[in-house]
Amino acid sequence: MLAFFTFGIFLCCNAHGVPFFRHQNSAFPSGEAPLEKLLERVVGKDTQVQFHISWDHNQFLVAKNDLLFDIEVSEKVVTVNQAFLRSEPEFNANRLLTMAAGKPARILKSTQLWLYIEVMNESIPMKGWVHAQDIKPDESDFGFYRSLMEAKLKEKPDSFSTTITTVPRLSSLRALESESQWIKVKYDGKVGFINKQYLISKIDFADSVLDKSGEWFKVIKIKPNHVIAKNTEGQKTIPVDRLIKIRTDDSIAYITRAQEGHGKTPQIGSKATVVEKRGEIWYQSILDGHNKIWWTEKMERPKVVTLTDQELRKKKISSISLIDRGDKLGLASAGSIYKTVDGITWKQIDAFQNAEYPVLAHPGGNLFVGPFRSTNNGETFEPFIKWDELAMMIKEKYNYDPKFFKMTKMEYESSSQIKLTIDTGMRKIKLLTAVNGLQMRLVK
Repeated sequence: MLAFFTFGIFLCCNAHGVPFFRHQNSAFPSGEAPLEKLLERVVGKDTQVQFHISWDHNQFLVAKNDLLFDIEVSEKVVTVNQAFLRSEPEFNANRLLTMAAGKPARILKSTQLWLYIEVMNESIPMKGWVHAQDIKPDESDFGFYRSLMEAKLKEKPDSFSTTITTVPRLSSLRALESESQWIKVKYDGKVGFINKQYLISKIDFADSVLDKSGEWFKVIKIKPNHVIAKNTEGQKTIPVDRLIKIRTDDSIAYITRAQEGHGKTPQIGSKATVVEKRGEIWYQSILDGHNKIWWTEKMERPKVVTLTDQELRKKKISSISLIDRGDKLGLASAGSIYKTVDGITWKQIDAFQNAEYPVLAHPGGNLFVGPFRSTNNGETFEPFIKWDELAMMIKEKYNYDPKFFKMTKMEYESSSQIKLTIDTGMRKIKLLTAVNGLQMRLVK
């Protein structure tokens, strides 16, 4: 069972205070302030749940809302540990009932971290909230289907059949019949057929299954109408209608929204493995001199990965740069940004986890990661490119407005200059800039 996490605020901060940001997605803080001052003027709150996933030998940070888990295609569940039924989805809400481990329940609705369930207290049904960490799917429940994307409800199990209506993304559907690649469902009072390629069901999360022979089998491969599984006696193809129980793998997640980024990224329907969970509560406070700002205390950060040079070389490296000053200072871009000070071990830079930028270690001691520069050996980074000024230069010289800016290459030019290659959406341009970013000029 994947352990979800409790949110809250650490009341012990560093000597300088809590970092605050202009926006939640700002790469670096705008400053720091005492926790007491930030708490005095809180005007908003936003809970965010993200997961580090592994897909196609790379790791990505994905929002909870872009992932589908086994619990979200389940109706019947059981408590894993002793659990409390609460009046609201909060840990400080009133306890309505104490439930022992193994207590059966039915999910009525859910939020990112809480499930609204119905349980029987003796012979009386009770409804309330339980934390997701205390619940797992009932093995005897086959759940229902969820649509990964908008899907056409057809009159017949045929792609060329008349479309009755469109079923929205992430709709819950129950199969009335199953016919090869199609299932018959009832949606919004209308009965029709949907192709299984648009759907995910509980069987897609199967780790092992119990069939009518009374034996458990480890699942090897999942097909639309059967699973290929094995036990100590060998491999077997088992039709879905021969299954009695399904034991799911809660480290499996399916992508429900295409992920953006450099290179190959997970798309809708991609099957991923959860590596680690991260939870944050962001607070918005009013701060003198800054108006509204955002700040957070992270309860669980992803682990900062340290690799040997050999381990790094096995990854897909898009950019690497080393300088020898007696020590070996360097940067590498390989799914995340890594820094070395000895050329032997490479440590992930926390601010650039899952980022992919060209990098440059300048002999003068400055480190560059895409549009960010560090003057203190990578302890902190700050933007050094004036994008608005660059846009005006491009308009004046080439007579077009850039669609976007994407840095694709960084090169050493001199002790005081670096050369950048930037994709503008219309063409790639070369930019010669001072190491401090104060002077820029377009070159051929």
